[in-house]
Amino acid sequence: MASPWNKRHTQIDFNALGGLKRQIADINGVNGKNTTPNRDRTNALGRKRLDTLDEETTDPETGLKGLTLVEAAKSGVRAHEYIRTKSRSPWEDYEKCWDLRLGVKDWITVAERRGAQSNALVLVKRFEGLSSEENVHKLQQVQHTNIVSALEVFRFERTSYVVFEYMAYSISYIAGNPRLDEIRLAAILGQILAGLAHLTKEGFEHGSLTCSNILIHPYGDVKIAGLENCYIPASNGASQYVEALSSIVTELMNGYVKEDGAVGVDDLHRWPPGSHAVSFLSETTSAASIFKLIKHPLLQLPWQKDMLIGVVSFATVGTRIGYKYPPS
Repeated sequence: MASPWNKRHTQIDFNALGGLKRQIADINGVNGKNTTPNRDRTNALGRKRLDTLDEETTDPETGLKGLTLVEAAKSGVRAHEYIRTKSRSPWEDYEKCWDLRLGVKDWITVAERRGAQSNALVLVKRFEGLSSEENVHKLQQVQHTNIVSALEVFRFERTSYVVFEYMAYSISYIAGNPRLDEIRLAAILGQILAGLAHLTKEGFEHGSLTCSNILIHPYGDVKIAGLENCYIPASNGASQYVEALSSIVTELMNGYVKEDGAVGVDDLHRWPPGSHAVSFLSETTSAASIFKLIKHPLLQLPWQKDMLIGVVSFATVGTRIGYKYPPS
Protein backbone atom coordinates (compact mmCIF):
# COMPACT_ATOMS: atom_id res chain seq x y z
CA MET A 1 0.00 0.00 0.00
CA ALA A 2 1.43 3.33 -0.98
CA SER A 3 2.05 5.76 1.83
CA PRO A 4 0.61 9.30 1.80
CA TRP A 5 3.54 10.58 3.82
CA ASN A 6 6.52 12.39 2.34
CA LYS A 7 9.47 10.11 1.50
CA ARG A 8 13.22 10.47 1.16
CA HIS A 9 15.17 8.47 -1.39
CA THR A 10 18.56 7.83 0.18
CA GLN A 11 19.05 4.09 0.72
CA ILE A 12 21.01 2.05 3.23
CA ASP A 13 22.47 -1.35 2.43
CA PHE A 14 22.38 -3.63 5.50
CA ASN A 15 24.89 -6.00 3.98
CA ALA A 16 27.47 -3.24 4.31
CA LEU A 17 26.78 -2.39 7.94
CA GLY A 18 28.11 -5.46 9.73
CA GLY A 19 29.33 -5.53 13.31
CA LEU A 20 25.88 -5.63 14.85
CA LYS A 21 25.80 -7.78 17.94
CA ARG A 22 23.10 -10.42 17.97
CA GLN A 23 20.95 -10.26 21.08
CA ILE A 24 20.62 -13.85 22.31
CA ALA A 25 18.04 -14.59 25.01
CA ASP A 26 16.31 -17.87 25.71
CA ILE A 27 13.21 -16.60 27.46
CA ASN A 28 9.62 -17.63 27.94
CA GLY A 29 8.08 -14.48 26.49
CA VAL A 30 8.59 -10.83 25.78
CA ASN A 31 10.62 -9.11 28.48
CA GLY A 32 9.35 -6.12 30.40
CA LYS A 33 6.14 -5.10 32.10
CA ASN A 34 4.87 -3.40 28.95
CA THR A 35 4.44 -6.66 27.02
CA THR A 36 3.85 -9.38 29.59
CA PRO A 37 0.25 -10.59 29.17
CA ASN A 38 -1.96 -10.12 32.20
CA ARG A 39 -3.38 -13.62 32.46
CA ASP A 40 -5.72 -12.75 35.30
CA ARG A 41 -7.25 -10.00 33.19
CA THR A 42 -7.45 -12.26 30.14
CA ASN A 43 -9.16 -14.99 32.12
CA ALA A 44 -11.56 -12.50 33.65
CA LEU A 45 -12.48 -11.18 30.23
CA GLY A 46 -13.07 -14.73 29.07
CA ARG A 47 -15.37 -15.38 32.01
CA LYS A 48 -17.20 -12.12 31.37
CA ARG A 49 -17.85 -13.08 27.76
CA LEU A 50 -19.32 -16.39 28.89
CA ASP A 51 -21.44 -14.86 31.62
CA THR A 52 -23.18 -12.42 29.27
CA LEU A 53 -24.41 -14.99 26.75
CA ASP A 54 -26.99 -17.04 28.63
CA GLU A 55 -28.76 -17.06 31.99
CA GLU A 56 -27.51 -20.40 33.29
CA THR A 57 -26.38 -21.43 36.76
CA THR A 58 -22.98 -19.98 37.66
CA ASP A 59 -20.35 -21.83 39.64
CA PRO A 60 -19.52 -19.43 42.56
CA GLU A 61 -15.90 -20.62 42.74
CA THR A 62 -15.00 -20.36 39.05
CA GLY A 63 -17.51 -17.78 37.84
CA LEU A 64 -18.32 -20.09 34.89
CA LYS A 65 -21.63 -21.54 33.75
CA GLY A 66 -22.19 -25.19 34.50
CA LEU A 67 -23.19 -25.91 30.90
CA THR A 68 -20.22 -23.91 29.64
CA LEU A 69 -17.80 -26.06 31.63
CA VAL A 70 -19.26 -29.19 30.03
CA GLU A 71 -19.15 -27.74 26.53
CA ALA A 72 -15.59 -26.50 27.02
CA ALA A 73 -14.47 -29.95 28.12
CA LYS A 74 -16.08 -31.51 25.04
CA SER A 75 -14.34 -29.02 22.74
CA GLY A 76 -10.91 -29.81 24.19
CA VAL A 77 -10.09 -26.26 25.37
CA ARG A 78 -9.74 -24.64 28.78
CA ALA A 79 -12.97 -23.25 30.20
CA HIS A 80 -11.91 -19.59 30.14
CA GLU A 81 -10.99 -19.94 26.47
CA TYR A 82 -14.28 -21.44 25.34
CA ILE A 83 -16.28 -19.32 22.90
CA ARG A 84 -20.02 -19.98 22.98
CA THR A 85 -21.82 -20.42 19.68
CA LYS A 86 -25.35 -19.58 18.54
CA SER A 87 -27.26 -21.34 15.77
CA ARG A 88 -28.78 -18.32 14.06
CA SER A 89 -27.86 -15.38 11.87
CA PRO A 90 -25.57 -12.82 13.54
CA TRP A 91 -27.71 -10.07 12.05
CA GLU A 92 -30.48 -10.92 14.48
CA ASP A 93 -28.20 -9.68 17.27
CA TYR A 94 -26.05 -7.17 15.37
CA GLU A 95 -26.65 -4.42 12.84
CA LYS A 96 -24.19 -3.91 10.00
CA CYS A 97 -22.55 -0.47 10.02
CA TRP A 98 -19.98 -0.52 7.21
CA ASP A 99 -17.27 -2.69 5.67
CA LEU A 100 -13.73 -1.72 6.68
CA ARG A 101 -10.70 -2.30 4.48
CA LEU A 102 -7.74 -3.55 6.51
CA GLY A 103 -5.41 -4.02 3.54
CA VAL A 104 -5.48 -4.01 -0.23
CA LYS A 105 -7.88 -6.97 -0.42
CA ASP A 106 -8.82 -7.55 3.22
CA TRP A 107 -12.32 -6.45 4.24
CA ILE A 108 -14.28 -7.00 7.44
CA THR A 109 -17.73 -5.85 8.61
CA VAL A 110 -18.09 -3.32 11.42
CA ALA A 111 -21.32 -3.86 13.36
CA GLU A 112 -23.05 -2.83 16.58
CA ARG A 113 -25.27 -4.84 18.89
CA ARG A 114 -29.00 -4.27 18.50
CA GLY A 115 -30.99 -2.99 21.44
CA ALA A 116 -30.48 -0.36 24.10
CA GLN A 117 -28.29 -2.44 26.42
CA SER A 118 -25.12 -1.88 24.40
CA ASN A 119 -23.94 0.10 21.38
CA ALA A 120 -20.38 -1.20 21.37
CA LEU A 121 -18.83 -1.75 17.95
CA VAL A 122 -17.51 -5.17 16.93
CA LEU A 123 -15.92 -6.74 13.87
CA VAL A 124 -17.71 -9.62 12.12
CA LYS A 125 -15.93 -12.02 9.79
CA ARG A 126 -17.50 -14.90 7.88
CA PHE A 127 -15.93 -18.30 7.29
CA GLU A 128 -17.47 -20.66 4.78
CA GLY A 129 -16.96 -24.30 3.91
CA LEU A 130 -15.50 -27.23 5.77
CA SER A 131 -12.65 -25.16 7.26
CA SER A 132 -14.99 -22.90 9.26
CA GLU A 133 -15.18 -25.33 12.19
CA GLU A 134 -11.39 -25.67 12.22
CA ASN A 135 -10.97 -21.89 12.26
CA VAL A 136 -13.28 -21.55 15.25
CA HIS A 137 -11.24 -24.16 17.11
CA LYS A 138 -8.03 -22.22 16.42
CA LEU A 139 -9.58 -19.08 17.89
CA GLN A 140 -10.38 -20.95 21.07
CA GLN A 141 -6.79 -22.09 21.51
CA VAL A 142 -4.85 -18.89 20.96
CA GLN A 143 -6.48 -16.20 23.09
CA HIS A 144 -3.92 -13.64 24.24
CA THR A 145 -3.64 -9.93 25.06
CA ASN A 146 -1.98 -9.24 21.70
CA ILE A 147 -4.21 -11.45 19.57
CA VAL A 148 -7.62 -10.18 18.48
CA SER A 149 -10.26 -11.67 20.79
CA ALA A 150 -13.22 -13.62 19.45
CA LEU A 151 -16.35 -12.77 21.46
CA GLU A 152 -18.88 -15.24 20.07
CA VAL A 153 -19.66 -17.39 17.04
CA PHE A 154 -22.84 -17.69 14.97
CA ARG A 155 -23.55 -20.66 12.69
CA PHE A 156 -26.07 -20.03 9.96
CA GLU A 157 -26.65 -21.67 6.59
CA ARG A 158 -23.36 -23.60 6.57
CA THR A 159 -21.41 -20.46 7.38
CA SER A 160 -19.67 -19.44 10.60
CA TYR A 161 -19.67 -15.77 11.59
CA VAL A 162 -17.10 -14.85 14.22
CA VAL A 163 -17.64 -11.69 16.25
CA PHE A 164 -14.35 -10.04 17.23
CA GLU A 165 -13.54 -7.14 19.50
CA TYR A 166 -13.43 -3.83 17.67
CA MET A 167 -10.05 -2.72 16.35
CA ALA A 168 -10.14 0.44 14.28
CA TYR A 169 -7.37 -0.03 11.72
CA SER A 170 -4.57 -2.23 10.49
CA ILE A 171 -1.04 -0.97 11.03
CA SER A 172 -0.84 -0.46 7.25
CA TYR A 173 -2.55 2.87 7.92
CA ILE A 174 0.19 4.10 10.24
CA ALA A 175 3.13 2.96 8.09
CA GLY A 176 5.37 5.97 7.47
CA ASN A 177 3.32 8.10 9.86
CA PRO A 178 5.25 11.32 10.65
CA ARG A 179 4.66 10.78 14.38
CA LEU A 180 6.16 7.30 14.27
CA ASP A 181 9.56 7.57 15.98
CA GLU A 182 11.86 5.00 17.56
CA ILE A 183 10.07 4.52 20.86
CA ARG A 184 6.66 4.35 19.19
CA LEU A 185 8.02 1.79 16.75
CA ALA A 186 9.15 -0.20 19.81
CA ALA A 187 5.62 0.03 21.24
CA ILE A 188 4.24 -1.59 18.08
CA LEU A 189 6.90 -4.27 17.70
CA GLY A 190 6.92 -5.20 21.38
CA GLN A 191 3.22 -6.04 21.23
CA ILE A 192 3.56 -7.93 17.94
CA LEU A 193 6.38 -10.07 19.34
CA ALA A 194 4.37 -10.85 22.46
CA GLY A 195 1.56 -12.21 20.30
CA LEU A 196 3.93 -14.19 18.08
CA ALA A 197 5.67 -15.70 21.11
CA HIS A 198 2.30 -16.92 22.38
CA LEU A 199 1.39 -18.45 19.01
CA THR A 200 4.72 -20.25 18.95
CA LYS A 201 4.25 -21.65 22.47
CA GLU A 202 0.80 -22.90 21.53
CA GLY A 203 2.31 -24.75 18.58
CA PHE A 204 0.91 -22.55 15.81
CA GLU A 205 2.52 -20.70 12.94
CA HIS A 206 0.85 -17.72 11.26
CA GLY A 207 1.18 -18.30 7.53
CA SER A 208 0.30 -14.80 6.34
CA LEU A 209 1.74 -12.23 8.72
CA THR A 210 1.57 -8.75 7.17
CA CYS A 211 0.75 -5.19 8.20
CA SER A 212 -2.79 -5.78 6.88
CA ASN A 213 -3.64 -8.40 9.51
CA ILE A 214 -2.03 -6.73 12.49
CA LEU A 215 -4.62 -4.37 13.97
CA ILE A 216 -4.34 -1.31 16.19
CA HIS A 217 -6.89 0.25 18.53
CA PRO A 218 -7.23 4.02 19.08
CA TYR A 219 -5.92 3.46 22.62
CA GLY A 220 -2.70 1.90 21.34
CA ASP A 221 -3.39 -1.84 21.66
CA VAL A 222 -1.74 -3.81 18.84
CA LYS A 223 -3.13 -7.28 18.09
CA ILE A 224 -2.58 -10.03 15.53
CA ALA A 225 -5.55 -11.02 13.36
CA GLY A 226 -6.03 -13.40 10.43
CA LEU A 227 -5.81 -16.48 12.63
CA GLU A 228 -7.48 -18.56 9.93
CA ASN A 229 -4.01 -18.54 8.35
CA CYS A 230 -2.49 -20.35 11.34
CA TYR A 231 -1.42 -23.95 11.07
CA ILE A 232 0.64 -26.48 13.01
CA PRO A 233 4.12 -26.56 11.42
CA ALA A 234 6.33 -29.59 11.06
CA SER A 235 8.99 -27.74 13.07
CA ASN A 236 9.09 -24.69 15.34
CA GLY A 237 7.80 -21.64 13.46
CA ALA A 238 9.63 -18.99 15.47
CA SER A 239 12.22 -18.49 12.71
CA GLN A 240 9.60 -18.08 9.99
CA TYR A 241 8.36 -14.89 11.63
CA VAL A 242 11.76 -13.23 11.34
CA GLU A 243 11.43 -12.94 7.57
CA ALA A 244 7.88 -11.61 7.89
CA LEU A 245 9.05 -9.06 10.47
CA SER A 246 11.66 -7.76 8.02
CA SER A 247 8.91 -6.78 5.60
CA ILE A 248 6.65 -5.40 8.34
CA VAL A 249 9.35 -3.20 9.91
CA THR A 250 10.53 -2.01 6.49
CA GLU A 251 6.96 -0.97 5.62
CA LEU A 252 6.42 0.77 8.97
CA MET A 253 9.67 2.77 8.71
CA ASN A 254 9.44 3.68 5.01
CA GLY A 255 5.68 3.93 4.63
CA TYR A 256 5.60 1.51 1.72
CA VAL A 257 6.79 -1.90 0.59
CA LYS A 258 9.85 -1.95 -1.65
CA GLU A 259 9.03 -3.31 -5.10
CA ASP A 260 11.97 -5.72 -5.10
CA GLY A 261 11.23 -6.92 -1.57
CA ALA A 262 14.50 -5.43 -0.30
CA VAL A 263 14.96 -4.80 3.42
CA GLY A 264 16.19 -1.34 4.37
CA VAL A 265 15.29 2.29 5.01
CA ASP A 266 15.30 5.18 2.58
CA ASP A 267 15.29 8.17 4.94
CA LEU A 268 18.64 8.17 6.77
CA HIS A 269 17.88 11.48 8.45
CA ARG A 270 14.81 10.08 10.15
CA TRP A 271 16.28 6.61 10.76
CA PRO A 272 20.08 7.06 11.12
CA PRO A 273 22.33 3.97 10.77
CA GLY A 274 23.34 4.01 14.45
CA SER A 275 19.79 3.99 15.78
CA HIS A 276 18.17 1.10 17.64
CA ALA A 277 15.44 0.96 15.00
CA VAL A 278 17.90 0.39 12.13
CA SER A 279 19.84 -2.13 14.22
CA PHE A 280 16.63 -4.06 14.92
CA LEU A 281 15.70 -4.09 11.23
CA SER A 282 19.17 -5.36 10.38
CA GLU A 283 18.82 -8.12 12.99
CA THR A 284 15.64 -9.37 11.29
CA THR A 285 17.79 -10.40 8.32
CA SER A 286 19.95 -12.76 10.38
CA ALA A 287 18.33 -13.68 13.71
CA ALA A 288 17.57 -17.38 14.19
CA SER A 289 14.14 -16.75 15.74
CA ILE A 290 11.89 -14.11 17.25
CA PHE A 291 13.24 -15.03 20.68
CA LYS A 292 16.59 -13.62 19.58
CA LEU A 293 14.90 -10.32 18.78
CA ILE A 294 12.85 -9.97 21.93
CA LYS A 295 15.71 -8.57 24.05
CA HIS A 296 17.04 -6.24 21.39
CA PRO A 297 17.84 -2.75 22.82
CA LEU A 298 14.97 -1.25 20.78
CA LEU A 299 12.44 -3.20 22.80
CA GLN A 300 14.12 -2.29 26.10
CA LEU A 301 13.17 1.35 25.62
CA PRO A 302 10.58 2.55 28.19
CA TRP A 303 7.68 2.35 25.75
CA GLN A 304 4.01 2.31 26.66
CA LYS A 305 1.14 1.42 24.38
CA ASP A 306 -0.61 4.74 25.02
CA MET A 307 2.28 6.42 23.20
CA LEU A 308 0.52 5.23 20.05
CA ILE A 309 -2.71 7.16 20.66
CA GLY A 310 -1.47 10.23 18.81
CA VAL A 311 -0.13 8.12 15.93
CA VAL A 312 -3.52 6.48 15.40
CA SER A 313 -5.36 9.78 15.76
CA PHE A 314 -3.12 11.44 13.18
CA ALA A 315 -3.74 8.54 10.78
CA THR A 316 -7.45 9.36 10.79
CA VAL A 317 -6.58 12.85 9.54
CA GLY A 318 -3.76 12.10 7.11
CA THR A 319 -4.91 8.80 5.60
CA ARG A 320 -7.89 7.85 3.49
CA ILE A 321 -9.41 4.86 5.27
CA GLY A 322 -10.94 2.33 2.91
CA TYR A 323 -14.60 1.57 3.58
CA LYS A 324 -17.79 0.49 1.83
CA TYR A 325 -21.24 1.85 2.69
CA PRO A 326 -23.75 0.39 2.69
CA PRO A 327 -21.93 -2.79 3.72
CA SER A 328 -22.26 -5.91 1.61
